Amino acid sequence: MNMALSARAGTALALMPLALGITLYGGRELFAGLCALVALAGAWEWAGLTAPRHQRQQVLARKLLARRLSALGLGILLLTLCYHNLDGIMTQVVMGLALLWWALALLLILRCRDGRDFSPAPLLQAIIGVLVLAPAWTALVALHASPELSGPVLVSCLFIMIWAADSGAYYVGRRWGKRKLVAHISPGKTVEGLLAALLSGLLAALLCALLLLQLSLVELALFMPVCLLAIAMSVVGDLTESLMKRSGGVKDSGGWLPGHGGALDRIDSLTAAAPVFFSGVLLLEQPL
Repeated sequence: MNMALSARAGTALALMPLALGITLYGGRELFAGLCALVALAGAWEWAGLTAPRHQRQQVLARKLLARRLSALGLGILLLTLCYHNLDGIMTQVVMGLALLWWALALLLILRCRDGRDFSPAPLLQAIIGVLVLAPAWTALVALHASPELSGPVLVSCLFIMIWAADSGAYYVGRRWGKRKLVAHISPGKTVEGLLAALLSGLLAALLCALLLLQLSLVELALFMPVCLLAIAMSVVGDLTESLMKRSGGVKDSGGWLPGHGGALDRIDSLTAAAPVFFSGVLLLEQPL
């Protein structure tokens, strides 16, 4: 195992138990605060991607700092508003906007898969950043705060299946990946990696459903399609961030996490999966 793989595995082994521990035992406020820190770190990184590629060298450091500080301020405001309206109509509106955005993101990926350029203006890319980060945070915190849905356990199941999907795609893609998925957007993604993500994510979801949620066969039949859709959309989230990084001319969103890059590189799959999973769970007829 080379140094990159060792760093990636070491970072994951350190962060996963911490995240699951806080999710299951940390309480609503601590969980929401942890998710907010990660989301704000993502906002800081996203603001660094909003400079057009051909202008990156001309953007003064103080302007970039002002942009990032503005992103933090906007992020704090939006997360505060969402937190105080978790049980209100605002959450439903935010989820609706998120689902609409991710449907558009899928169309955008399909449009750009043949190499078409996508270089949004800074304002548009900032709006996209809001649609990526704020709904994901809202979905996780709202789901976690739902005692009738066994929220902390469901959030843990979401984390586990997305981590399994990411790991399956990464390791199988590196070892056996031959056919490129969308080479112009993310050269490292392969069809074999996609299949591994779906299979490993579904297996993890099945184990969580049986061991943690203890679902009946009828509940399992309703739950697994939601998981499959969330796992599939997690790939869209990953590819969307790759598309944005390509438009900004960078490889990683940051360097905070050894082997993983920045915060966005670690949560890109969850940004799409969380709103889809939360919305799907709410649509199920029987509480889980």
